Amino acid sequence: MCLDSLGIADGTIPDSSFSASSSAINAEPHKARLGGSGCWRPSEMFGSWIQVNLGQRFKVTGIVTQSCTYQLESSTLFELEFSIDGVNWYRPPEQPFLGTYMLTRLVFAQYVRLLPTFFGLRFDVLGCMPDDTSRDILCSSTATSLGLDGSMTVRCPPGCAQTYKVYGTQIYKQESNICAAAIHSGLIENAIGGIVTLLKRDPQEAYNSSARNGITSKSYTFADKEPRCLDSEWEEFADFCYKRFDERKTWYGARQACYRLNAKLVSIRSKVERDWLQDLVMSAPGNTWIGLNALAVPGKFVWSDHQKVTLTNWAPGELARQLENCVATLSQSGKWKRMSCAQLNGYMCKMPTDRYALDGKGLL
Repeated sequence: MCLDSLGIADGTIPDSSFSASSSAINAEPHKARLGGSGCWRPSEMFGSWIQVNLGQRFKVTGIVTQSCTYQLESSTLFELEFSIDGVNWYRPPEQPFLGTYMLTRLVFAQYVRLLPTFFGLRFDVLGCMPDDTSRDILCSSTATSLGLDGSMTVRCPPGCAQTYKVYGTQIYKQESNICAAAIHSGLIENAIGGIVTLLKRDPQEAYNSSARNGITSKSYTFADKEPRCLDSEWEEFADFCYKRFDERKTWYGARQACYRLNAKLVSIRSKVERDWLQDLVMSAPGNTWIGLNALAVPGKFVWSDHQKVTLTNWAPGELARQLENCVATLSQSGKWKRMSCAQLNGYMCKMPTDRYALDGKGLL
């Protein structure tokens, strides 16, 4: 259960983490701890607020409040706001009441602010630590860009409804922006973001549009025999298109050539993908550049398309090499070898599947 006290009542959160718009004499903000003998009282009633910095981001599920006078009804209402950064604030649509109040939807926040309509209070915040397996993503992230295979828990930032691309309702096309789709479906609020669990589903023949929560999704229908790759020379596998080019280029030249096709030098993110690509690279006339490189920090390898390095396939002794910062697959074995970025090799580009005209000359 995500109903733990987050450190206000037991004194874990220091006095310095409390602040207020104003305070009466001997009624400072830190005296608002629930269960304590003190009380916070504003020196000005109109528009007064008190807030606490929880020290890190938590899942917040509820709040417990107590009037200092004990003369108010439990139905007495007040305003509540949340923030991740202490600058941008989110006010939930419901208005909490005095006593123990559980939010209708958990909020991911570090700062909690109360705006009471009564004179003086004590309070505590309820919740729990966020799921350590969740991953911070960008508003532009899609299931395709994350390489979703099975299930994944991600954390969306606030404000992702500002720019979005969403196809479908409840079940969404993989190229949809994840966080915008979560807002569209009602799983999270745009102003505060939150945690979303993704589940991979079989592709739909059609994705229906709808208008929900300020976002209008688009419809999408796959036509019979509709091309999903740029042309017939591209190979499709697991919602991506791949093409190996024999023209020999430096690593930088190969990367630029892929960019001109709206593609990226290939990233290899699973054993299944690696095994499938093995046949393509081992049948090539020479070595093949891939997107792995250590150009930013020598010795620390990253993919050029910013995907996380989740597996490696080094040839024996390669990690002991210190000077070469670009990586190619060997045509004889498919293993990865560090090479000078100025060396000339073939290269492989990768892009997500998309919807193309039946004549292959452009997007629909």
